[in-house]
Amino acid sequence: MSAREPYPEFDCALAMSKARGNLNFLVNRIKEEWHETHTTAQAIQDAHTALIEAQKEYDKVLTLLRNSTNIK
Repeated sequence: MSAREPYPEFDCALAMSKARGNLNFLVNRIKEEWHETHTTAQAIQDAHTALIEAQKEYDKVLTLLRNSTNIK
């Protein structure tokens, strides 16, 4: 078996996707029934919002990188 080729953009997007799936689950649990503290719920919601914003910014960076390499 050969070594896996590195794809940092894909690896990063995959990691963010997994984190977002877990945070989506937790945000939905907060809405359904929540037995933890308000602080815990707020931390989950803040992390979810921050990840969504990070994904948007990451997409912008990838677009800028792709455009800059196509200008030549």
